[in-house]
Amino acid sequence: MSIFKNYFSKKNGFYYGKSYDKVIFSEPRKYCIDNFCFYQNDIRVSYFEDILIDEERTIITLNHFAVDTKYLFELNKRDGGFLSLKEFAKEIKKQLPSVNQIQFNLFKNGTSDKICNFCLSKKRCDLFRRIGATDIKLENKGQWGDGSFHYLAVATWPKSSW
Repeated sequence: MSIFKNYFSKKNGFYYGKSYDKVIFSEPRKYCIDNFCFYQNDIRVSYFEDILIDEERTIITLNHFAVDTKYLFELNKRDGGFLSLKEFAKEIKKQLPSVNQIQFNLFKNGTSDKICNFCLSKKRCDLFRRIGATDIKLENKGQWGDGSFHYLAVATWPKSSW
């Protein structure tokens, strides 16, 4: 019965890839959680990569986060970043109550266009402001060996703002 329930129920929350395996942030032996997605009503809203949890379990560092392009362009939705991060914080608060802040070090941009990468990083900083993050910085990391330009969007999101 549970197989059918999983197969026919809609995905809502955080799952690994395209599976029905829910992400369990509170697993005690893990300090790195990689490659999972946030779904709402079976629609992939965003994906997360390279999430680190410090040994004391008080700080989570998010190294890559992006809104799904289908969600943005085909469905023409613009709330994916805000929605995903708020739901992420809510889940962390529930599963890892010892965590008191989420740090952002977002640098992956997916394009070699300097202006496009700058705009994406600036939008990320705008999103950080909307969710109540502090210590927001946009750092120019220059041109990399492949010719692409990289910017780092950095912020700290205290638990009091979740």
